[in-house]
Amino acid sequence: MDSTYSVVGLAVLLMTFPLMGSCGGKGCTLQGCAYTLRINFVRQSSWQAETWDIVLEESGTGVGSCTIELQEPESSSGTSCSGQLDVDETADGKGVASVETFYDFTEGETSVDDPFSRTITLSVRRNGKLVTESTFEPNFERRYVNGTHCGVTCWQATVQYAF
Repeated sequence: MDSTYSVVGLAVLLMTFPLMGSCGGKGCTLQGCAYTLRINFVRQSSWQAETWDIVLEESGTGVGSCTIELQEPESSSGTSCSGQLDVDETADGKGVASVETFYDFTEGETSVDDPFSRTITLSVRRNGKLVTESTFEPNFERRYVNGTHCGVTCWQATVQYAF
């Protein structure tokens, strides 16, 4: 397992090495930048020890889904995700802190406004029954993690969500 991470790390380093010259010697870093949408669940009292399904869509197209089995405090929970969605449990394992996707909401576009928004639908089910479904338009903002003159950019948005 460690050798896999070493090989992947070396590959990422070698791929970003040519970028060093593109920064023009202006003290740029070589941090990676991911396109992300993070949804933070702000009211943790909603989560109960049951089976939860979380689905994220963009304009009717599935981005990803996760099923999480929240157990009683003495048991560990199980999580299964598909598509481009990850789930983060709370530190005590009694709820879901957030979901995050690395889905590129700008794929196929040649020009994007800064900031831009997309129609996102979040559905949450408990034991197969719909608890909440909301459609919203988060503002994605351009991030220059290595500096504005370095050229590596990505789009990120964060939403606070309560149900």
